[in-house]
Amino acid sequence: MKAFKNGLITGLILQLAIGPVFFYIINLTLQKTILDGFVGVLAVTIVDYLYITLAILGVGKFLEKKAMKKRLSIISSIVLMIFGIAILIKGIVNPNITNTAVMNSPNLMLSFSSVFLLTIANPMTIVFFTSLFTAKAVEYNSKKRDLLVFGLATGLATFLFMGSSVLLFSLIKGSVPLLLMQVLNIIVGCLLIGYGGVRVVKTIKTGTETNKSTMTTVLCFGTFDLLHEGHKYYLSEAKKLGDKLIVVIARDKTVAEVKAKKPRQQEEQRRKAVASLPFVNKAILGHPDDKYKIVEEIKPDIICLGYDQRGFADHLSDELNKRNMKAKIIRLAAFHPEKYKSSKMVES
Repeated sequence: MKAFKNGLITGLILQLAIGPVFFYIINLTLQKTILDGFVGVLAVTIVDYLYITLAILGVGKFLEKKAMKKRLSIISSIVLMIFGIAILIKGIVNPNITNTAVMNSPNLMLSFSSVFLLTIANPMTIVFFTSLFTAKAVEYNSKKRDLLVFGLATGLATFLFMGSSVLLFSLIKGSVPLLLMQVLNIIVGCLLIGYGGVRVVKTIKTGTETNKSTMTTVLCFGTFDLLHEGHKYYLSEAKKLGDKLIVVIARDKTVAEVKAKKPRQQEEQRRKAVASLPFVNKAILGHPDDKYKIVEEIKPDIICLGYDQRGFADHLSDELNKRNMKAKIIRLAAFHPEKYKSSKMVES
């Protein structure tokens, strides 16, 4: 129940960031029928649930690759601009519509498909949901079932907010002059074209920046006692999320405090083993006292956690907020945990 409540509240807050899809659906409601508006709401809700499901399954990690992000961003922006041009032409070419019967003729299939295409044209939404669910999983120590309930409620918020907006605008529809509807066409068209155009320019501009400040730094933590395939999988997957991978190795003292036993390999031996991996740019020892100080010093863009990391990870989100840091937290999946887990392995 708590996960559902948190998801619903989060979803409603997200809806306050009104975007071009919202204006497009309101435009449908005013110029066609309330049913057209509601099928549009249904379309955007279905796409949201699709992206939420993919985010929970971890597809967002694949889309975080820079080349993929750039490609998808440009494609989705072009789709927005095409929609905007079509709507703008409609507003300019037909400025004197007087037949309200034509204005109120429903076309449910067209309304559904247009909103569906407009919404699904931005697959980078998966990346946003992936970040959101990862942050919530770390913050509340959520299990997969809790994330599913959270996602269900987040998607429901889309339907409730959009549906209420369609109902409200349908009630005032009769008092809206036809000329104003045509002006709305022009406004919505310009909004879509402008939004798409700005995104294209920003994407191209970002892609041409090659200085080091634009590099994405990924930070990983761990003991890495008896380095095994599970560790290597975790670190190689983390490197895929950015340009530079820095790994912090837990001090012997810290390991003894957290696990109530000393590591089988000394800290420097563990650090050298991790540093020798080809996908690790730098391996350093953590601070013996303040475990979070190293995060403040490195200022990573992304912090990757292993599937079973607790203790340090449980308070990470609060520590980042306390230190005014905006790093994205991503928890990676396990790699055959029944086989590759340091506590189950015996040093040969």
